[in-house]
Amino acid sequence: MARKKNAKKPAAQKRMPKLDKSFTCPFCHHPESVECIDIYSEWLDACEAANSNSSPRREQVPQPVSPRYSDLFDD
Repeated sequence: MARKKNAKKPAAQKRMPKLDKSFTCPFCHHPESVECIDIYSEWLDACEAANSNSSPRREQVPQPVSPRYSDLFDD
């Protein structure tokens, strides 16, 4: 006879700790003097600007390496 499968309880979700919004200055150790900044969005904007300025490479048509076959045997 087959064994009855036990129903598993759903796994408990781990709570994410809240992130700090202000920090202690690493140089003078003054509390709450340093604020975090969003570098990720600035980085994405810079990447998009760099990609929009460059010309797409796939639009270029490659040049043939050897001459046409019909050009080789012209009389």
